[in-house]
Amino acid sequence: CETLYELVTAMPKSEMPYHFYTDHRFALVVLCIFLIMPMSISKEISIQKYTSVLGTLAATYLSVAIIIKYCTMPTVADHKAPLYSSRISSWTSMFSVIPTICFGFQ
Repeated sequence: CETLYELVTAMPKSEMPYHFYTDHRFALVVLCIFLIMPMSISKEISIQKYTSVLGTLAATYLSVAIIIKYCTMPTVADHKAPLYSSRISSWTSMFSVIPTICFGFQ
């Protein structure tokens, strides 16, 4: 809701008026009651094939959104010494986290 508010009104999140339906806790409860609980009650597992596709699309959307946000982030000149190296030592080390992410997703 905050991101959509910023996009639509071009105003910062801090000026967003508070409504109960824009609170993330309310959205989580609604999601659990109307989406997750009905899928959990079903006696047949065949309904899960649709949710698997939705989950895959959601994970793909999240990955793409993070990449786009990172690439469009303005660079800030920081003259402090970094606490840790943010450079990737090799391409293989970057892709070594994929099995962990896939295991967590499953």
